[in-house]
Amino acid sequence: MAITIKRRKGENITTFLNRASKIINRSGVLIETRKKKYRLSPRNERSEKLSALHRIKVKKEIEDKRKKGLL
Repeated sequence: MAITIKRRKGENITTFLNRASKIINRSGVLIETRKKKYRLSPRNERSEKLSALHRIKVKKEIEDKRKKGLL
């Protein structure tokens, strides 16, 4: 959703910036882009299972090293 804001004849820079920021805030463009910026794409079931298995494996290795006194 693109917004086009043009400066009026004889309009001061500060008033133009204030008017533009109000228009942008009312349109909700900033909120949309901020939501999209940090959006995580959904992971598939296989990758979730693999990462869970990896976590379990790493925890077991750490536990074994603690028992042996290496950590």
